[in-house]
Amino acid sequence: MSVIGIDYGNVECVIAQAKRGGIDIILNENSNRKNPAMVCVAGKQRYIGEAAVSMARTQYKNTATDVKRLIGRKYAAKDVQEEIAMYGFKCVELPNGLVGIVLNYNDTPTTFTCEQVVGMFLNKMQSIAAVANDGVNPAYCVLSCPGYFTDMQRRGMLNAAKIAGMNCLRLMNEHTAVALSYGIYKSLRNLFHETEPEHVMFIDIGHSGYTVSVVAFVKGKLQVKSVAYDRFLGGRNFDQVIAKDVAEKFQAKYKKNPLADAKSRIKLLGACEKAKKNLSPQGVNSTTLAVECLVDEIDYNAKLNLEEFETLIAPLLDRLEAPIVKALADAGITKDKLSCVEIVGGGVRVASVKRRLSDILGLDKEKPNMGLSTTLNADEAVARGCALQCAILSPLFKVKDFSIADIVNFPVRVSWEKSATDAAAGDDAGDNDDEATESNSAADGNSVLIFTRKDDFPKVKRITFRRAEEFTIDAAYDDSAIEYLPPSPFQSIGKFTVSGIPNGETDEVPRIRVQVKHDIHGLVEVSSSQMMVEVKEESKEEEAKEGEEGKEAEEKKEEAPKKKKFRKIELKVTPSVGGLSGVEVTKATEEELAMAQQDRVIEETANKRNELETFVYDLRNHLSEKYSDFVAPNDRDDIENKLNEMEDWLYSDEGFDSIKSVYQSKLDSLKQLSAPIDVRHVEHSERPVAVNELKAVIEEYKRLANTTEEIYSHWTDEDRNTLRSTATAIEGWLFEQLNAQAEKSLTDAPVLTAAMIRSKVVELRATGLPIITKPKPLPKVEPPAAPTATEEDTKEGEKMDLD
Repeated sequence: MSVIGIDYGNVECVIAQAKRGGIDIILNENSNRKNPAMVCVAGKQRYIGEAAVSMARTQYKNTATDVKRLIGRKYAAKDVQEEIAMYGFKCVELPNGLVGIVLNYNDTPTTFTCEQVVGMFLNKMQSIAAVANDGVNPAYCVLSCPGYFTDMQRRGMLNAAKIAGMNCLRLMNEHTAVALSYGIYKSLRNLFHETEPEHVMFIDIGHSGYTVSVVAFVKGKLQVKSVAYDRFLGGRNFDQVIAKDVAEKFQAKYKKNPLADAKSRIKLLGACEKAKKNLSPQGVNSTTLAVECLVDEIDYNAKLNLEEFETLIAPLLDRLEAPIVKALADAGITKDKLSCVEIVGGGVRVASVKRRLSDILGLDKEKPNMGLSTTLNADEAVARGCALQCAILSPLFKVKDFSIADIVNFPVRVSWEKSATDAAAGDDAGDNDDEATESNSAADGNSVLIFTRKDDFPKVKRITFRRAEEFTIDAAYDDSAIEYLPPSPFQSIGKFTVSGIPNGETDEVPRIRVQVKHDIHGLVEVSSSQMMVEVKEESKEEEAKEGEEGKEAEEKKEEAPKKKKFRKIELKVTPSVGGLSGVEVTKATEEELAMAQQDRVIEETANKRNELETFVYDLRNHLSEKYSDFVAPNDRDDIENKLNEMEDWLYSDEGFDSIKSVYQSKLDSLKQLSAPIDVRHVEHSERPVAVNELKAVIEEYKRLANTTEEIYSHWTDEDRNTLRSTATAIEGWLFEQLNAQAEKSLTDAPVLTAAMIRSKVVELRATGLPIITKPKPLPKVEPPAAPTATEEDTKEGEKMDLD
């Protein structure tokens, strides 16, 4: 079974697979390394990935794209509304406030959640991986997501993986995956110091986001020191500024805005992206921007030169500096302390972007790539890192230890309602007992900043309460996280209710310990809670009964401070978080299975229909070509009439909408008509070959029966007669059958078949091989004569003293 890493991008997806020899990129059905992140619905069938590309322009209202920007987001958020305005498909607000996507499925407008649409796509990626592994689905996977994804967005991605039926071991930040892909091999080659960290900056400009991270590497470990983002700066923004300029010129000339209509907007943005790519290589100074039938059958054709392009994108280039400065400041280093700057993502291929990055970081522009490092594949680094992480986490691979420490992106604060027992609890009500790491969280009455941007994750922190009854803990992003969060008024992560506190276990207000976890996926949750019941010491009367040795030992113990002992009673934690509930995920999973089954049935039915249609055309052609001499005129007319009837039926409403079994039965009936003709044709071509094979064996055995060669001198007359008579008998049978076949017409059933002839070859060999392979007997060896005793030997024997 395989383990895979999936880089789920905004417009494209890459699948990497971990193998014993390293990491491979899995090719799709069209042998491409990248899969378009599209889900198109047409009638009763879904088209996903490559299959959706050809239909996306005509079926744009039923093609979901850029869903990564919508998953886990509130419909009412301002930036979400701006995103929706750019899409060709319809979006609605769901009852839980999230974004729903409306597609015309089964000829009925159907609202899907973003998790369902992403699940459809991930299911397709799983199928592609299965094809590359003999039909076996991958055992485990690791999915990528931007580091700026919130708790709600991450839960949405994990729910999508569950809907697709994937076993996701980790939701990995893209910048961490890139760092792992970069560092693990260098660490294995001992290129990092064991104690002194080497700082590397990673710059990732994708389709819709810009990420800068600083990572410290030592041998066997990477530590993310800082991450900064611009979530609204990516390759598509370069396309949009070109499109906006074209739209202004087009509107000034024709009084029509091509960006107002979804279809023309998709056309224009595609042309602008192509123009951007044409201008990206060094030395290209101009390109043609042409769009046929942009608006109302009006074509657009113009030249775009490099100088004009760089003027248009100048405001975007100015935004490259802030995240770099922020990342360096948060990491606490200066740019001269960086060992290298690694760039990934499709957006870094623009020459002016490289030039600006080099200026910001003070690199040598005379070096290749203007001093920037390009050792990683810009499109595949994230997927490779995810596959490596999957191999590390899965039990199927044994990978050399390499530690990964990521950083919390958004500060998290937990709060709770005060109760009457808080007075008795005192400071313990908000006491932070973090055992794993430093506990510098600031408590403020009934809340505490549990995770800061300096914390690593995964991590567990502990809070102790004094409660006699169930209570609720609220988790939300701290106010200090607002500048890093998407522009949205929603900061809440979820509520966690602790219940099941037993009565009578202790005389005082129960001490409740709560573990707050920032897990490997980047999710915040209350992982567990326990009631701590103190275990009382033994009474003095029992101590008095102990021996003198026991008393001495007790005196020594009393000298040291006594440590309280507790027993733990597990309590129930009920989460209430955003996104789909468990019941909704289960229902969506069942719907996905049903839709996938329907897709398979439709595809198999279409394939069978195509097979029937192809057979009709092929048989008609064969009747006038290779079958022309093997079918009687009357039979030819009957078959052609039936072929015409079948063709008319295929193009009728009934034939177009039939089921697979009907197509199969009609195909079988046509094959029964053509089978005798095909047999006559095949036998006519195969018979001479088989005859020559048999004749060759007959002649060989006749020759051997009459040979006088020394190596066959041990054969008896009976052996030679057996060879000769068997070969002669089969030769007679062959000539008799050939004469009978010669009297038959090509349109008659054959009397002599190739199978009959080859059976005689087997019969003849079965008789001859025991004789031919009969070993020659070994020559007889005469034993040496016994030596005779001489007179002298006899005398010597008489003189010997015998005991």
